[in-house]
Amino acid sequence: MPEIIPLGWFHTVMGVIALLSGGYTLARFKEISLRTRSGQIYLLTTLITAATALAIFQHGTFGPAHVLGVMTLLALAVGAVAET
Repeated sequence: MPEIIPLGWFHTVMGVIALLSGGYTLARFKEISLRTRSGQIYLLTTLITAATALAIFQHGTFGPAHVLGVMTLLALAVGAVAET
């Protein structure tokens, strides 16, 4: 099994922060919004997680993991625009 590169560790830490802040935000406010600090943290860390995922999955071709990362980035953009 290959070792995790530093980008992989960063990606994992950002993903865990996104999960924790998203869970907290949903429990407290019943929605994730850019108006709350925890919502902003969730959206930013999810953005970073999806962007770093595109750099981690380097298998020579554009695969399902890349599609999921791009779809996540698009969903974040659409959600942010829809809220404003």
